[in-house]
Amino acid sequence: MIRLPKFVQERILYSRSSKTQGFFLLNDSRGKIRNEKERSSPSNSSNKRPNKLYLLSRPIFQAFNLKVPLTGGLNFGQTLIIIVYMVALVILSLYNNTDDATNIVNYRRFGFIALAQLPILVTLSMKNGPLNYFIGQGYEKLNFLHRFIGRMVFVFSLVHGALQIRFQVTIRKSFRLHEASLYGFIALCALFMMAFTGLRFFRSATYQLFLMTHIIGYIVVIVTLWMHTPATQPYIAYIIAATGFDYLMKIVKARVKNATFTAMPGGLTRIEVHGINDGWRAGQHVFIRVMKGRHIFEKHPFTIANAPNSSSPHGGTGHMLLVAKAAGDFTKSIHELAGAPQTSDSLVDVSGKEKGQSSPDLESDNKLSGFKKISSNTTYTVIVDGPYGSFFTDMTQYRNVLLCAGGSGFTFCMSTLEDIVGEAVQGGRKVTRNITIVWSLREPDMIESFGPALENTIAVGQAHDINITLKLFITAQSGINFSQNILPTTLVEFNSTRPDLSQIVDEMINNRSSDKLDGCSGGGLGIGVCGPVQMVDNMGDVVRRLDKDCFDQVGGVTLLS
Repeated sequence: MIRLPKFVQERILYSRSSKTQGFFLLNDSRGKIRNEKERSSPSNSSNKRPNKLYLLSRPIFQAFNLKVPLTGGLNFGQTLIIIVYMVALVILSLYNNTDDATNIVNYRRFGFIALAQLPILVTLSMKNGPLNYFIGQGYEKLNFLHRFIGRMVFVFSLVHGALQIRFQVTIRKSFRLHEASLYGFIALCALFMMAFTGLRFFRSATYQLFLMTHIIGYIVVIVTLWMHTPATQPYIAYIIAATGFDYLMKIVKARVKNATFTAMPGGLTRIEVHGINDGWRAGQHVFIRVMKGRHIFEKHPFTIANAPNSSSPHGGTGHMLLVAKAAGDFTKSIHELAGAPQTSDSLVDVSGKEKGQSSPDLESDNKLSGFKKISSNTTYTVIVDGPYGSFFTDMTQYRNVLLCAGGSGFTFCMSTLEDIVGEAVQGGRKVTRNITIVWSLREPDMIESFGPALENTIAVGQAHDINITLKLFITAQSGINFSQNILPTTLVEFNSTRPDLSQIVDEMINNRSSDKLDGCSGGGLGIGVCGPVQMVDNMGDVVRRLDKDCFDQVGGVTLLS
């Protein structure tokens, strides 16, 4: 309820934009042409100030965002939701649930409570669920609740089975495994395997095994619970319908395209998906499946590294850009594919051109993207599913923007930077005046990979009166050398230490006082961070520690992570 005014404002702003932006991947050959009214209309974002309700509720937000120890990174607000949910389950399961004649707790209620949570569990797991659209956040933001409810389903199912056995032994003086009990036992075993493989350490170590166990376990639970008792069938029917809808939306959103894989410095792999250039928002991600060998059985998420065609500062492009860091098995494998010789069965021509035929459009896109390449291109067919992520995020509405990234998380910064600069170029909106980019990385070669594209975007932004400062923090060992001529621009600061996020945020807020000279007030500070968990948590702590005066002076602070 406290966030309701800001939520309504986000929905109103979103309703004025394209209905498909952020939902369906497109190929816009014309680009987005803004009408004169849209180009010349003044924006109130540059003079906005946080409303009083938002300022008064800020201490509550600060308290709710505090990290709680021993919870796996959950904040106080998330922990409170879990505690309230757990208390409600305990009350519902125990209140007036003892048979006076036998003095035994009724086992059926525990089973129904576990069953009633399954629709909630499945809804939270949907990548295209209605809840995601309503709150404007991606499925990944609700995953903590999905994991918790899944464990509660297993616990209450276990108690249900244990009490049922106790009832038979105590009252009937015998135990027989009936057909319903057999199906229930099989479902319980499947729930146990899903809960165990869903633990953090297991997911991190063997993600593909975790995923396969979930798929098989889900099917087993659906079938066995349907056969368990007729009372479960309405719940299972909803689960089947919701899952079918989610997969139908995935099919509708999926695109089969050719993608060019290129190995780049720093262990990065550049993936150009041709025939897709619009339909997403900066910061969103897609799932990609490479139709080559064993990779056809797995898909992985990647943040989109360029702005959509409708807000690109480089004019029209013919591709969507993804950048992968060779870290896990899949990313290492596609990095090898990027330099491997192309075989005749690895490419299905979906554009009508002969295999191996070069395209002037692709050559033009390569020049616009500005990424340095170190090997010949290799093209494969891919299936792209997305986009996913926050629907309402719009960094172009803030006068001051701070973008922080660690390692390959810089793809988020690139797409957001291009989106902000592109809005000034294409739409005439010049709300953002100051952009500071903080990039912490261990491999200096990454700078060489992103350098040309970054330099081009900065040059376009400066030409449209946007002050852009890039702070590079090289955290590699002292024995590694790097050239400061990789980015020949005067607005680059090279550092050999880890970034002090608190100092950087303070500098942006203090520099905010210079805006008073040109008669502007407020405008807000938008902070986007993508990188290691420690960096994200540190930035969250910095924002929470800001006092009310600093918060009001800058016009409000919004953190996106």
